[in-house]
Amino acid sequence: MKERRLMAATAGTLLEKSLQLSSEVHLAMESRGYRGYPRTMDCFQMRWFDWTAALVVIFVTAAAIWMGR
Repeated sequence: MKERRLMAATAGTLLEKSLQLSSEVHLAMESRGYRGYPRTMDCFQMRWFDWTAALVVIFVTAAAIWMGR
């Protein structure tokens, strides 16, 4: 019973601190001009290098999984 109370108190404290930190981060972001959407300099478009890098990552991951069997 004592362990349950300790775990519940720890979880409650963690939740409270997480909510407080997220509120502080949100207020800090708003004070620096964030209004809910990211602004970028230009629209991202996939180029040949991006597609090549994605394919390499997929092949390396598949090879690692296949060799790990």
